[in-house]
Amino acid sequence: MILSRSTGAELQRRLNDAGVGPLKEDGAVGPATLAALFRYMGAGKHSSVLGSTAAVDFERFHVSTCLRIAHWFAQFAHESANFQRYEENLNYSAKRLMAVWPKRFPTLARAQQFANNPEALANEVYGGRMGNVSPGDGWKYRGRGPMITGRENYKMAERGTGLPLLANPDMAAEPENFVALACEYWDRRACNPLADRDDLEGVTRIVNGGKIGLAERRALLLKINRVLC
Repeated sequence: MILSRSTGAELQRRLNDAGVGPLKEDGAVGPATLAALFRYMGAGKHSSVLGSTAAVDFERFHVSTCLRIAHWFAQFAHESANFQRYEENLNYSAKRLMAVWPKRFPTLARAQQFANNPEALANEVYGGRMGNVSPGDGWKYRGRGPMITGRENYKMAERGTGLPLLANPDMAAEPENFVALACEYWDRRACNPLADRDDLEGVTRIVNGGKIGLAERRALLLKINRVLC
């Protein structure tokens, strides 16, 4: 069960007050309530499909309490530009490449070889690591969905969700698969215990590998807590 009846009814009341309803305030947190919650967090046209899949996958992966749901949304809303972006943007200018990957692109001449060329850039920065072994793997297994990147990560996500991602990596960029992929990663990396402790920095380190975007993630956590907890 996703939230208790009393907590669910309060969530529905607050979402109605926020103008993302209308919802029955019956405490049954299902696809409609979760779609409204995604809409509140900026998902726009993808809200319905995200809500429908979350109704299944939140229970499957035990993302079912206020703290767990709040931290899940804070992290993956940030990773996906409020659930609007499902594929990594690799279209960089030369100067931006030098700023993002200074060791790989130490000079303007070097960076210009890969500027505004997403496929060449992906193969350059991701080739030969994260399980990418064949020519073109860097591009084939670029960041999609909740920013799954690299053949090895696609393999683990396939194992955990049952989606045939290695053969069909574009499936990771489909909104209907986003929640399952994010929840599988969340579960595999044991994020629930950290969320239970309300440890934003700890969850961020697991999801991001560092603390990039911590202030934005905190702002998203505060936003969802206005209606959720």
